[in-house]
Amino acid sequence: MIDVVVKLKNGENIVSARSTQPDIIMASVEAVLGGVNKIVSDKKIRESEEFDRK
Repeated sequence: MIDVVVKLKNGENIVSARSTQPDIIMASVEAVLGGVNKIVSDKKIRESEEFDRK
């Protein structure tokens, strides 16, 4: 099994994501997609909090 850990940076935010698969390509793709999902989710949460304050 291949274990892949990625760190992605979006502005000041850094997220990490991990995937384990028998194929390195699949593990890499899943890890990157997991990191992108975290960034998008965090952005939506921050925007929602800012909207609630107004």
